Amino acid sequence: MSNLKRIINILIALLMLAAALALTIYTDYAIPFILAFTGIGFTIKGLSMLFYYFSTARFMVGGKTVLYRGILLLELGLFASSIANHPGPFVILYLASINLYSGVVQMLRVIETFKLRSKRWMLILIHSLFYFATGIGVIYAGIFLKRTDIAAYAYSLGLTVSALSRIRLSFTRTDIVYIQ
Repeated sequence: MSNLKRIINILIALLMLAAALALTIYTDYAIPFILAFTGIGFTIKGLSMLFYYFSTARFMVGGKTVLYRGILLLELGLFASSIANHPGPFVILYLASINLYSGVVQMLRVIETFKLRSKRWMLILIHSLFYFATGIGVIYAGIFLKRTDIAAYAYSLGLTVSALSRIRLSFTRTDIVYIQ
């Protein structure tokens, strides 16, 4: 990672920390912000992955995976934008399902890195358990306790963890592999 990418990564992490702090302070406006942020973010990422597939990835090995991920992210983004007018249990289930899905994906990464005898499997396992706990906590608090502000706290906690992960990644030294 170049020095410019490290600086940009740290700036993005600081913006994420500021957004997480704003979400915890202004919980009344948090749900529309979360839906707008995730809707726009997933839609842009999905469209960029679809553009990448149709321009380059369809000729690559594993290019269909890029297509499927692009369609899935585009669909999640459009769905988040469409439920913005229907807050309540839909938002709770949406955020919880995203966290639970992320936990499943991270658990699959744990199995893969463990089979490769990598030393990072424990860190990925902790991330996976964090996503599972967040998803179950959001479902419990939102549906059984009828508190939708818990979704804002859970999302801000996720933003904080992602920001700290970005900062850690920015200061991690990367190896350069030369192919001869």
